Amino acid sequence: MSGLSRAQSPPPERIGLVRVAVGRLPLSLDPTRRESIDHLWMDTLALDTPSRWNASGQVVTALASYQSVAGDETAIDLVVRPGALFFDGTPVRAEDVQYAIERVRNGASSTRHGWRTEHIERCERIDGQTVRLALSRPDASLEASLAHQAFGVVRAGTNPPAIVGGTGPFWLRVRDGNRMLYARNEHFWEIGRPRIEAVHVEAIADDSRRATAIAAGTIDLVPNVPLLDIPMLRDEPTVYLVGGPSNRICHLQLNLQMPELRDARVRRLLSAAIDRARLVEVATAGQATPTGLLFPESSWAFSGLDEVPQESPDRVREELRRLGIPSDLRLHMITDDEDATLATTAVVLQEQLATCGIALSVDLLRGRELDEALRNRRFDMFVGYSEPWRDPHELVRPLLASDGNLNHSGYANPHIDGLVRGAILQRPRALRQPRYRLIEERVRQEAPVIVLFRPHYFDAVKSDLAGYGAFPPVTSRGLLTIQPVAEDS
Repeated sequence: MSGLSRAQSPPPERIGLVRVAVGRLPLSLDPTRRESIDHLWMDTLALDTPSRWNASGQVVTALASYQSVAGDETAIDLVVRPGALFFDGTPVRAEDVQYAIERVRNGASSTRHGWRTEHIERCERIDGQTVRLALSRPDASLEASLAHQAFGVVRAGTNPPAIVGGTGPFWLRVRDGNRMLYARNEHFWEIGRPRIEAVHVEAIADDSRRATAIAAGTIDLVPNVPLLDIPMLRDEPTVYLVGGPSNRICHLQLNLQMPELRDARVRRLLSAAIDRARLVEVATAGQATPTGLLFPESSWAFSGLDEVPQESPDRVREELRRLGIPSDLRLHMITDDEDATLATTAVVLQEQLATCGIALSVDLLRGRELDEALRNRRFDMFVGYSEPWRDPHELVRPLLASDGNLNHSGYANPHIDGLVRGAILQRPRALRQPRYRLIEERVRQEAPVIVLFRPHYFDAVKSDLAGYGAFPPVTSRGLLTIQPVAEDS
């Protein structure tokens, strides 16, 4: 969606200040620690990665081109972009790209992103501009992984808590309590950009207050608009929304250690009991796509399978009785209290499953309390989101592999592990897609994860900042295309 269309006089060359509101500020700019979508958006203000993605969702060169050596998919050269400079004017060298990769590889990101480098045996500097990766096996997903903010490039040896910038369009000049002030990077490698002198980011914890602030004009931009606020902002004439359907999934993970949930037939019944269309209508104000599939139809990994059929409450009750499940089945669900949509989703699921004779207790947890409950599997069902992804491996590897760091169900299937590993051995998508179909079929059959919907993603922008671009899945690069709308002459 574009900004207001009106007669314009020539705009000024630069915009002085763009005011941004997020739910909370990160403690540091260390990109390997990032989990929040808001914080991923903020990281792209100051940090570039070896690869990036364009408006069409294709992975392209950012700071380093990705080249196989003589056609050998286990030898990859990353060649630093000529003329790339850090925000202080010093050149980017191979050792800086190497440092970014080694930080992830050596555990700077703990277990969250280490799997992205699991096939890198050596990471060597060939010369001042080239890093060579020696892989234990081909990895068709690696270039997409190198576009993740975990690989944000900073000067080699930089102390992570002290990070204030890299080669991105801005750098962090001031951090003062509840605000972060970014200044324009005069050495940004995209010539003539950004056209903005400064970006002021402040934390407004309450979702509705962020929406009210941009409608009132005290804020210029809200990334990752809460789903329940999208309808209101869509009707606000001084604001436009940029975004649309995403490839993230909201899902249920079922604790397979619980006796009642060990039977795949019970798990399939739970999936069939959910009215996904109604769930989306109530929990997201219609701002999501109801689905039971891992991969969207727009993805080359789409399986072509039909959606999960919905069963009536009476049918679900009957089948549970037939399987010997007591009529007073009680389950315990947890989710993240910091996300209003997840909390509402849990309540709607509680109501829907009650009609099938399943009593669902819900605990809304946050921070360390949630992490601890997941780590110790103190739940029967967990409602959460996947991260946005560029390559399907980024979805299935952490979620479904037996050692996946986001596999909270305890699901372990050697066949799935083999499919996940085998799907990245060859680069042609036509050869990879059948494996993802098999993964989808097996997940449908065994239901360790129950997909609920795909949330939409929108950034809200004031109309006097026209031309904010859409670069899915999550990035602040839309700021690079805005133009100020001048007052009518």
